[in-house]
Amino acid sequence: MAINDIVNSLVTKLREAGAAQHVEAYWRTDPPTGLTVYVQPQSEGAEQALSMSDFDIPATVSVIIETPWKSPETEGPKLIGAVEVLKQVIANNRCLLESHVTMFGGVNYMFAQRPGRTTPCMIADCTVQFIIPQRGGR
Repeated sequence: MAINDIVNSLVTKLREAGAAQHVEAYWRTDPPTGLTVYVQPQSEGAEQALSMSDFDIPATVSVIIETPWKSPETEGPKLIGAVEVLKQVIANNRCLLESHVTMFGGVNYMFAQRPGRTTPCMIADCTVQFIIPQRGGR
């Protein structure tokens, strides 16, 4: 499965789960008008031989959840709610990439000021990892 297929699959699942008003493949430069989720590739591992002791993470996807920060009392809970929906989608779909386990990584929260806009945006940058399962421990 290509990384674009993973992005499209995750977009479809987030739309079905009602994660936000808008769920899009790939980040947009124009600021969102409401709660918006963007799904895009973050990294892909290099093609290499795998050994029993060294498994690499072959693909990582960023899920960027962004909302205009007009009213923190209402926008904050919506943003956190969208992160929780993403966590649930990942928990319910552990095999988005064949022979890999889909895992929810870290979340970075931040503010961004778009050029020409007076209202800042609150962003939750979430990481979704695709890990080759291992028997035993490291």
